[in-house]
Amino acid sequence: MAEDIQAHRPSIKFNRRDFLIAASASVGTLTITGCGGSDSSDALESPNAAAPAADASVLLQPTGAFYSTNFPRFENPISEAGVWFNRSQLWTKVRTYNGLAFGTNGDRNSYDDSYAYLSGFGADQQGQAVIYVDPYLTGDPHEVELLLRCADSAQSTRCYECLFSYYGGVQIVRWNGPFGDFTVLSGTGPSYFGRALVTGDVVKATIIGNTISAYINGALMLEATDSRWTDGQPGIGFFKRTAGQNWDLAISSYTASSALPGPAPAPAPPPPGLVYATSFTLSENPISEGGVWFNRSQIWTKVRTDNRLAMGTNGSRETYDDSYAYLSGFGPNQQAEAVVYVDRYLSGDPHEFLLLLRCADSAQSTRCYECMFNHRGGMQIMRWNGPFGDFTQLDARQLGYFGRNLVEGDVVKATIIGNTITSYINGVPMLEATDSVWTDGQPGIGFFKRTYGTNWDLAITSYTATSL
Repeated sequence: MAEDIQAHRPSIKFNRRDFLIAASASVGTLTITGCGGSDSSDALESPNAAAPAADASVLLQPTGAFYSTNFPRFENPISEAGVWFNRSQLWTKVRTYNGLAFGTNGDRNSYDDSYAYLSGFGADQQGQAVIYVDPYLTGDPHEVELLLRCADSAQSTRCYECLFSYYGGVQIVRWNGPFGDFTVLSGTGPSYFGRALVTGDVVKATIIGNTISAYINGALMLEATDSRWTDGQPGIGFFKRTAGQNWDLAISSYTASSALPGPAPAPAPPPPGLVYATSFTLSENPISEGGVWFNRSQIWTKVRTDNRLAMGTNGSRETYDDSYAYLSGFGPNQQAEAVVYVDRYLSGDPHEFLLLLRCADSAQSTRCYECMFNHRGGMQIMRWNGPFGDFTQLDARQLGYFGRNLVEGDVVKATIIGNTITSYINGVPMLEATDSVWTDGQPGIGFFKRTYGTNWDLAITSYTATSL
């Protein structure tokens, strides 16, 4: 299935500002519908020393319709609190390290692909991943696999595999169950991307009914039909032969959904102690992530996501039209945490990032508690009172300044327990206030800037909310 092609393998790095200005021209999305097991000899490789650092975020808990992760844990095999499965005694496991997921196979020079799958998804599925390719990748083909309708036992694994080799080749394969038993499905499309994969390429796979489609950077590469497997779960897989390292071809984030086609259903109420985390792997305006984010206002502005950043959209009106979005289903005692991104060219008047607590809104009114962090290191705790532009400062100002400007990688946190609201930077309590006006509502995020600069000058790369 794989060809031994020694293609030129460039390595590229994106400056987030350049990436956004270029309208994501360098990074695309691969969509695959219905993929199956494969002769896995096309694998991607990337050396450990060059691997990017992991985001400081907690994994996203699956809701049965949406799951997203940027692999923040070091695990072998991957688990993320028990949401990933591989019951096989024949195939190999997926591991995570330094913000990457990759395989562990290769020693046996056999069809022992590494794989892991989720649970709770419907039959029509979508999987999407961001590729990492080491600039020193060498050796025979390496593969990244997006799996659909996967199921297994100790001695058998069946699924559809959408295979992306490091040199840009694409196949759709059905794993038939027994070890080494697979069928390459014939389909329509170019089946070759025209160049080798590079870091930042986005691959996506979908299966709707009997139709399996594979895409790279939004371009349809291959489509096939098959009716063998009618249920099962989305997952990820990797394959290489004996040459190179497993992390030479890896993925830096993964998102699965069973809410397509059409709009996602409203999220089910989460259990007590809910944790929701995201690294903003989807490009959306406004943010949705399968329908879990809300902003019903006709006055305030929306949060958007692009290039794994969440940012605001306000600034054109020179007014208090902060951009915000909030979740649902959390109890009144809440914690929110985010990793900050600051563009190196940021200048001008303060830009603000907001961690919101106990938020609720309507078309004309928004109320919440806001823990504000501006790019110069300033902080405030505010109460939004409902009407547009009506807010009250609450904090006692014991530490209203961090001592320096925020920089990329700083971690900001806000908690509300009972009537006590506390804000932190890098684990240090900075401000505290007490207030009893709002007793319920949801955690969220917000952004504010004036007319100067761009919205992505101050953004966040990950966010985690917890019901305490």
